[in-house]
Formats: sequence, C-alpha cells, structure tokens
Amino acid sequence: MQNITETPDERLEQAYSIAQQAGMTWTYSGVHHQNTFCPSCGSLLIERDRFTLRRHDREGHCPHCGTDTAIKDK
Repeated sequence: MQNITETPDERLEQAYSIAQQAGMTWTYSGVHHQNTFCPSCGSLLIERDRFTLRRHDREGHCPHCGTDTAIKDK
C-alpha cells in the first residue's frame, strides 16, 4: 500500500459537489469544507480552524432561519 497516491483536491471537490447535488446535507471532503453550514439557508453553524472549533448555532438551531440542525452538546 506504499505506492498509493494521495487523492487530488479536484477529485475531492468533484465528490463534494456530487454529494451536495444529490441532497446530502452534512458532507465533508477532507481538508476543504471543514465548516458546517445550515442546509436550508447556508449560514455558518460551526467554524473549524485546525485545532479550534467555534459554534454559531443557537441550541441546535440555525441563528438565521431557525432550522433544526440536530447539533447536540456532549
């Protein structure tokens, strides 16, 4: 398995786009698209930057449109 190459970013972007077009709301492609967005209005819900995480939701709901995000605390 040492001769397996890394998946190109373009391929990951393509897979992400296909998943979004198919209606998958919680998709992540790896390095890019690490943030979580509301599936209804696109507002930022969870912001990730390497080792930090910042929540922008309000008790599991989008602060902009009120959509239930199913985000739960521990």
